[in-house]
Amino acid sequence: MTRKLVEVELAAGRGLAGDKVVLGLFAEEEADLGRLGAEGARAASALIAALRLRGEHERVAETPFGKGGRTLTLIGLGKRSELTAERAQAFVERAVAAARSAHATSLGLVVPEHAQFAGAAAAERLARRLALSDYRFAEYLPKAKAKSLATVTVAAPAAWRRVY
Repeated sequence: MTRKLVEVELAAGRGLAGDKVVLGLFAEEEADLGRLGAEGARAASALIAALRLRGEHERVAETPFGKGGRTLTLIGLGKRSELTAERAQAFVERAVAAARSAHATSLGLVVPEHAQFAGAAAAERLARRLALSDYRFAEYLPKAKAKSLATVTVAAPAAWRRVY
């Protein structure tokens, strides 16, 4: 059984498309909500305030927002100085897992502004991982008609848009 690659695209302007939108939060820092768009930023601000989120490593919170059953997931990244390549990869994996568990067909991913995600090599790694995120060896599994992830929209920091 073959599956198509997930389409990976760069977000244009403000606001982020996706049934599931994921944002990482660094510990003890002001959240970067600008790339979520107005509606997403309001939902994130309310969730951060209500749960007193401070970006604790692996702490996750979720809220519905907008129309059509969209959800926003906030994932704690821990202290900026402690974000290793492994933790950066785990963040991406958690974002994909959140989209899968929500049966989302599209994911909006806000890339944290951090050295682990900077540069052409990091952009290529991220795009490759996201493009292959729907792959499963299903030869011996029962045929399921579950929705699969079709599109990931990446919101990179403005300074990195050209590289991404």
